[in-house]
Amino acid sequence: MLDGRVLVAGGRHNGLLESSAELFDPITGTFASTGSMSAGHLGTATLLHDGRVLVAGGETAGGAATDIAELFDPASGSFSGSFSAAATPMTTARRGHQATLLPDGRVLLTGGYGADGVSLAAAEIFDPARGAFTRIGGLVIGRADHNAVLLPSGDVLIAGGHDASGAVASAEIYAVDTGLFTLAAELVEPRWSAAATAIADGRALIAGGRGAAGVLASAEVYRNVPAPAKANSATTLTASAMSSIYGQPVTYQAAVSGGDGIPAGIVDFVDNGTTVLATAPLDTSGVARAIAANTPAGTQMITARYSGSPLLNSSESGPIAESVEPAHATATLTATPQQRQYSDRETLVATVSPPTAAHSVTFKIGSQVLGTAPVVAGTATMDAPLLGAVGIGVRIISANFNQTARNYEIYPATRSIGVLREDARVAATAPRTVNTG
Repeated sequence: MLDGRVLVAGGRHNGLLESSAELFDPITGTFASTGSMSAGHLGTATLLHDGRVLVAGGETAGGAATDIAELFDPASGSFSGSFSAAATPMTTARRGHQATLLPDGRVLLTGGYGADGVSLAAAEIFDPARGAFTRIGGLVIGRADHNAVLLPSGDVLIAGGHDASGAVASAEIYAVDTGLFTLAAELVEPRWSAAATAIADGRALIAGGRGAAGVLASAEVYRNVPAPAKANSATTLTASAMSSIYGQPVTYQAAVSGGDGIPAGIVDFVDNGTTVLATAPLDTSGVARAIAANTPAGTQMITARYSGSPLLNSSESGPIAESVEPAHATATLTATPQQRQYSDRETLVATVSPPTAAHSVTFKIGSQVLGTAPVVAGTATMDAPLLGAVGIGVRIISANFNQTARNYEIYPATRSIGVLREDARVAATAPRTVNTG
């Protein structure tokens, strides 16, 4: 606190999160209870220029990330539990993040784990004057349990941390004048949960923490050396087959080269510049492989797009022509019964295999359309009227299968029926008695 006392808030006790808080007085060497937080959470605590303390985010019961933020006011000795009318909660629920007091009195909050447990690139600023959080442009690389050090220049060094792949070696600088994050030189050793502090000459000391091998005893010093310019990359594409039948798996392989070391990142395999057929990460040899069975019928131009990395620019391969023939689908048609009188109705059932080959069926007698029915689970059914559609005699009914894209070769299914002349129906009447007398 500005008066020399120390605020201790929250934490765990007997495995449960605490909402209580207390103040330590270094003069008397004693602790005294003070107002409690609105809820127990393991957040960051930042001393503001006006003497208040911002407690933001962190872990709540069950280990979930929270967007709770509250202010401790030493004048009232209590947590408000809520902000003024203009205040807002954090823009992103987070835990394992960092909060850094900027020279102008605002607070920069970076990274952490989100509500889904994934390391965040999101960042935000808390403005004490408004009591509100505002989202800003994010980190270049998402991370949690990292270090954030305010440098003498007023910029903030974001270093190390943890993501889904483990310890992070990358570092970046938040430029207070532009509000942007840019990559800086990497750490000598990837680490998270390290100790870090600024040195008066503009450097930063980063020590200990955890790495791939466990707890670290090493330390290193950050010097403000600009990150190396990204190298250009080149991507080449090959396919296991240059011609195939729709639905037949084809393996696409993209090899990425450029810069020093082995490239990292992901590759999209793209059809005709617009449709992504598959996505795959680069392996330890700089190669991405994906199997696609959904390449549309026709001659398709396939390319591989490399996303780039912190060290390499993105690139796209030249196109390769993939010739995909339509697959063959089988179709059947039944008509019940096979003889009908002129004014009767006929039940028509058409099937197609595979069942996704067509979306609807148009039933015809010759060029005369009887109607169209949707295909459901490979079957289309219609109760068709014959009156006015056909004449007397043997007639051929056809089922014509409609496709959104012509990925299948489907021949119309046909069936002959006999249309009979209408029976004459005469109503009988009782004889009349005629009185002649």
